[in-house]
Amino acid sequence: MIRGNWSGPETYFLRNAVFMIIAWALRFVQNRKFKNSVVPLRNLPLRSWLAFIGNGTVGVALGGVAFAMCIRVLPVSVVTPITASSPFITVLLARVFMKEKLTATQGAGIALVIAGSIAVSL
Repeated sequence: MIRGNWSGPETYFLRNAVFMIIAWALRFVQNRKFKNSVVPLRNLPLRSWLAFIGNGTVGVALGGVAFAMCIRVLPVSVVTPITASSPFITVLLARVFMKEKLTATQGAGIALVIAGSIAVSL
């Protein structure tokens, strides 16, 4: 990232804006390539939309606050890889609460996430 006087919220907004563009681009490609396997968004019930919006808002708000607080005390180059470890946390929670089995690939991925987080923080 460009060195400058970027505040935490500005950095977080820019990061989320890029992710949002990527997510909608992937959705567009999905609709084109896999027409029969993707549920059209207009067919989702209102309750699902409210759940998505509520969870997204709370998740982004809490994540934004935590990210902004972290980059005040640590460099972005350390904080970002740690925040990118959320799939690792998801897999662990799925294992604990939903009793899902881990595949060898997932186990290797977890090991790489842990090793990467340690390497970046050194």
